[in-house]
Amino acid sequence: MQINESFFKFIIFPIFIYGGWHQYYKWPLHHPPGVLVKEAPQQTLIDPKERPIPFSDGVYQPLADYKIRGRVLSIESYYIDRFARIAPYDLALGWGNMSDSQVIDQLSIHQAGRFYFYSWEAVPPIPVAEIQESSSNIHLIPAGKWILQKIRKLRTGSLVELTGKLVRADFRNGAEMKSSLSRKDTGAGACEVLYVEDLKIEQR
Repeated sequence: MQINESFFKFIIFPIFIYGGWHQYYKWPLHHPPGVLVKEAPQQTLIDPKERPIPFSDGVYQPLADYKIRGRVLSIESYYIDRFARIAPYDLALGWGNMSDSQVIDQLSIHQAGRFYFYSWEAVPPIPVAEIQESSSNIHLIPAGKWILQKIRKLRTGSLVELTGKLVRADFRNGAEMKSSLSRKDTGAGACEVLYVEDLKIEQR
């Protein structure tokens, strides 16, 4: 079978390049054992009278100023669920012992259906309560296209700092997406909904 040279140059080659780029950002980053992020998230409640932030389908009601630094445990994109338009990515982040490769390597971690899941083979490497309180699944609402572009560059293992506001998204059709304000809750409603105003990726 012969392939026309121009066909390869203008169709096959760009697809090859895109595929390689996409796979690069799927490869996890590896770190030696040791806690990489010592500090817990910083949260300051906002006055309920704070002016809402409008978006095309409703408003974001700020609940708390929030800053979190952590290790990316997993990242998942969403395209077709009802919140995908405003929050196209979820990020599972870990800090404290949940940023330590020695702990993470003993866990199986994945995301699905807007939840973050973890499991282990025999016994958990650290107490389950510590896993729950030192990691979080965050629904990311980018404040602008430049934030979205940075989110797309994140890889499992990346060290990232996110700054913004925990919010409740109120849709005109009555739907609601509300952030948790606790690091100790689990299950439905326990995820943070973060309006991301700044994102920094650490190079290591």
